Amino acid sequence: MKKIFGLLSLVLLMAVAQSCNKNSDNPSSNDNVTEHSFDKCFAYVQNISNGVEAYYGNLGYQMHVNSTRMTLDLLITGLKLTDGTAYPNITIKNIPWTLEDNWLVVKAKDLMPSIEGFGSVPLFNTLEIRYRPRIIGMSNIPGLSIKYNIDTKFSVMSSYSDQLAIGVTTSESEKMHTLYETTDVNYYVSFDTDTRRVTVLMQGARFVDGMPAFDITIPDIPFVIKGTKAVWEATSVLPTIGGVTFATYPISNLKGEFDFGGDFDFEFDCDPEPMPGIFHVEAKCTYDYVKDLDV
Repeated sequence: MKKIFGLLSLVLLMAVAQSCNKNSDNPSSNDNVTEHSFDKCFAYVQNISNGVEAYYGNLGYQMHVNSTRMTLDLLITGLKLTDGTAYPNITIKNIPWTLEDNWLVVKAKDLMPSIEGFGSVPLFNTLEIRYRPRIIGMSNIPGLSIKYNIDTKFSVMSSYSDQLAIGVTTSESEKMHTLYETTDVNYYVSFDTDTRRVTVLMQGARFVDGMPAFDITIPDIPFVIKGTKAVWEATSVLPTIGGVTFATYPISNLKGEFDFGGDFDFEFDCDPEPMPGIFHVEAKCTYDYVKDLDV
């Protein structure tokens, strides 16, 4: 079943999602404050001046969102830079935010954080956050994109390494001339920031009505970060099923783009040996699309 959450639903989710929120600990305040925690994030860090780049894991973010004053406090843990700097806990307070198309959005400039016990406090020249609560089954699987510049020298892009994308998948055969559409395919997208490769598991994939559904994995495709997106492509690749190479379903012309603060677009051609012709498959997924899913 498809569910689209509107503005009111977003506010309610921010207030009651059990996996990441809790009421303000200040009993004297009448403000509506919720806590949202995000751990096991990665950071893509680039030195703007010389182009040196690196990926770091085990970052954590925590937002205390004041829905009354439309401000939030941000805590960053585990941040490292390419020059060897490793920060202790970074706190930035009273950041204004807005709601845009069911996303909590921050677009702020020239923020001075506090870092306890650290001598040189950096200036956050820009800070952009996009956060979309998303409850699937009993799990909170939000959309999250955090991007910031530090001291006009370092650019940081951060989100989760493992993502779940759901939406509409279409496939069309050059010989059958029929368009098949389904919402039953779930895309588990895993970014390995050590190898800089992405693996896509298509759970319940099929190309035509009546075809058995397979859990098809497209493994180890090199990706790059562009802005808030991960982008990848491959001329040809052999998928796997259950860890075994599936040579009879060769894939070509593969392209993928995951906007951590937006949509997931994925397409490829597949020439399955048991079926007539080449199938062109496209997936259009968005965080605003939510279906009943046991995860």
